[in-house]
Amino acid sequence: MFKYLFVIVLFIAALGAEKPSLIVGKTLLTRSLLAQTNLTVVLSVFNVGTSTAYNIEVDDTKWSDKWELQVGLQKIIWDKLAPGENFTHSYVIVPLEPGIYDIGSATVTYRDSSDAEPRVVHSTSYNKLKVWHVTESDRRSKAHLKEWFTFLLFSAGALLVPGGIWFYLTTNFEHGLPKRQQQKRN
Repeated sequence: MFKYLFVIVLFIAALGAEKPSLIVGKTLLTRSLLAQTNLTVVLSVFNVGTSTAYNIEVDDTKWSDKWELQVGLQKIIWDKLAPGENFTHSYVIVPLEPGIYDIGSATVTYRDSSDAEPRVVHSTSYNKLKVWHVTESDRRSKAHLKEWFTFLLFSAGALLVPGGIWFYLTTNFEHGLPKRQQQKRN
């Protein structure tokens, strides 16, 4: 939510500028991050300025040595990006062991024109990212049979006691009188 609000604020601030202004977002596509499993990283670059950005270099190589690149490139170069356009780049990386990691931001360098001084922007970053061991994930998401058995036992008790009383009353009483007394009256 705040990431999108940040993008909107930067977009509004960049409307008054007569030069390119890039916004970079870094997204991790996963629900739970497990060691030895693939993690897709998506980098999105938006030009919210009013002129074209040139020689755009995206560098996301600040991962520690406990991560291994599987598919794609962590450093790319894009020739130009016109105002209002964007591009997305993704790659797959694997955490080699569980732990807590600070995932730094990607660095994007670009120029206002082909001979101008380079400008640098950074993407969003992830701090204190928890990578779980596969067995820990299995433990957290297992069937929880003990808890379900306890729930069913208490639920059955809560239903069987009133059901038993109702059955007893309907079989032994009729119109509020015991059935034996009604038979004697007839």
